[in-house]
Amino acid sequence: MRLLTLAAAMLAALLLTIALANAQEPPESPTATRLEPGINLVGWVGESTSVSQLFREIPQLEAVWAWDAELDDWVVAGRGAPEWLGGLGQVRAGTGLRLILGGEEPFLWQRSTEPSSGLVELRTGWNLVAWSGADGAPIEQVAKGIGWSLRELRRWDAANQRWTTWTSPERSTQLIATSATDQAATDEEAEPVTVRRGEALWVNTARSVNWLQPTDILPRLIFPGGASDELQARVREDLESVLAFYGQQYGIQAEPDFTIYIAKDVESLIQAQKDDGYEIDADGEASIRALWNRVGGWAGRGIVVKQAPWTEGLSPAGIFWARYTLTHEYFHILQGRLSDSWASQWLVEGTATWAGSDHQAIDGSSMWEDAREGRVSAVTKSTPSLRSAESDNATWQYALGWLAADRLTAASGNGSYVELWRRLASTEIGPHGRWTSTPDWRTAFQETFGIPVSSFYADFDAWQRE
Repeated sequence: MRLLTLAAAMLAALLLTIALANAQEPPESPTATRLEPGINLVGWVGESTSVSQLFREIPQLEAVWAWDAELDDWVVAGRGAPEWLGGLGQVRAGTGLRLILGGEEPFLWQRSTEPSSGLVELRTGWNLVAWSGADGAPIEQVAKGIGWSLRELRRWDAANQRWTTWTSPERSTQLIATSATDQAATDEEAEPVTVRRGEALWVNTARSVNWLQPTDILPRLIFPGGASDELQARVREDLESVLAFYGQQYGIQAEPDFTIYIAKDVESLIQAQKDDGYEIDADGEASIRALWNRVGGWAGRGIVVKQAPWTEGLSPAGIFWARYTLTHEYFHILQGRLSDSWASQWLVEGTATWAGSDHQAIDGSSMWEDAREGRVSAVTKSTPSLRSAESDNATWQYALGWLAADRLTAASGNGSYVELWRRLASTEIGPHGRWTSTPDWRTAFQETFGIPVSSFYADFDAWQRE
């Protein structure tokens, strides 16, 4: 009898242990997204996929909603709904999703949060988008990459069941929005707010913006003519420094869908670009050779930088020069990705050169005063006016453009020269945004710096004459 009682007790204990184990939630993994019954906001950062795949991966999923900023309305897909009915069919990187989960239990969604793209095209008004940047990024750093057109950025704090709202940098105010009210947070009350990679964000902007989220994905890097392991490691280190500079200082990085050629000689460069599918005729080859003989690097369909500064035993200053040549040419790529139009040549080269000096100053490899003095000494009484640089492609415009960019950023803030290129992107106008308008660079200039180009020319000419 005693043995039967003991056996029954052991069986009961075993059954209790099994029941407790079954009741425990499965351990969360770094790639798991916890979905709660009801409404969930999630950002999609991977390669494009079909909505039907989401329904296969999430058994409790009942409906998927995505916000169409152009239509100013939701696009929906329901479980089992035939595709010929229309609605949401594909999910692409950068899309924010509203997932409706049935049942009463949470679900751990095992998915990859490895970003496939950093470009998010924001439309005027509200956008539901994904964050593909660094995991745990401070919300103010996330907002920095959107720029001055940001009105409001909202994320759902599921743990505390409340909205966190970050307003535009100009207002410098953080608001904590509960389900019922919005409360201004004082410095003592405010807690650091971070954003996880793969979160969905509501973003309200005053105009269209090409948001270049910093994913830290390196562009394709090749070495025409060959390169030692040491050189390749040094170039990668410098490139990572360039990406970190733009990511940390301005919250942006270019979509890494271009190639950087670190070339040993011009013939190897031409052959490498042909191998990449570029159609280069005799005139094209002549143009590349002319550039090679005149400059240390350039940007177009990709970036080209000579290997020489890394390999010829130059002083540390000379080696650093190669890093900041990458900074300069990378900013040309950013100019094209942020905007849909171009500007005067002194602005194109002046802001890119200024970015290189900004990177130098942050690295501590050069004093800002030395960089400025070098440009001032390059300007003489015979140097043409800034106005003439609109049509003249001479080398002096680099120094003059740098000094102009320096005066503009000193007056309008360090991020203003990046903001100028954002404001050259097309935006919607008219009722319901039915038309598209691309501002000319003079309009964008005045919007950014608060002064007409003609007035700035007059002020700069007066300073130059002194």
